[in-house]
Amino acid sequence: MNRTSIEDRDKRLMKKFRNIIEKKEPLKQQTPPKRSWPVFTLAGFIIVASIIFIICHMIPERVLTDPSSTPEKFETDIPENSVSLDQYTVTDVEKLDPSNEKLAQALPSEPIPVVSSEEVPPHSEVVQTPKKEAPMETLPEIVSSTDVTIHELVICRGIKHRQYVSPGNRFSMGNGAKPVVWTWMNVLTDKPPQDLSHIYYLNGKRYCRVILPVRYPRTRTWSKVKLNRSAHAGSWRVDVVNSSGQIIARTEFTVEI
Repeated sequence: MNRTSIEDRDKRLMKKFRNIIEKKEPLKQQTPPKRSWPVFTLAGFIIVASIIFIICHMIPERVLTDPSSTPEKFETDIPENSVSLDQYTVTDVEKLDPSNEKLAQALPSEPIPVVSSEEVPPHSEVVQTPKKEAPMETLPEIVSSTDVTIHELVICRGIKHRQYVSPGNRFSMGNGAKPVVWTWMNVLTDKPPQDLSHIYYLNGKRYCRVILPVRYPRTRTWSKVKLNRSAHAGSWRVDVVNSSGQIIARTEFTVEI
């Protein structure tokens, strides 16, 4: 190929290339430009929100109370004008009815009656009513038994050699004392063995029961209670009960603080 043919070929190729380019350029001009306004709108919204957030933090907070959200009841709510807690103490506060409040305002206040000096007697007589005494506690009756005899029944502070020591019916828990009260008895029976019980009562209420076997015609036996609480102070009673549930003996003692 000579030079002329090469140049002609190059010219044809260039012409085809230009035609292709010219065909594509109108298509680019016809395509509408992309809209960028959503981006600017989002950026503007972010800026405005940031400004509002900064302003809200710069302004001091205000506490708004919605009347409908306030609780209906308050515990131990005391009014400002109350004189003392004993005279006026509100534990439950309920919502007032507006109609009742208006009705109360509309009603006239009743005048306080004034007693004249003529109506007041010169000397008022004070009548003292006698105080009613508490009814005496009715204790179960003691039944005499032919099978068993309580020869001795003693309240004491100790037992030594099967014999009672320091008898007494009054005990003190003062200065932290914790006394031990013993109930000692000497039992005689013609029909051994027998089962007896010591039933202790404190201020009329049953406290405990101790079962004591009697195996011989003459038996010395006992029970005890330890007083270590202030609730143990008061009047005590000890009933001796046989196997049939009958009370055959009784003794009492007092515990003071």
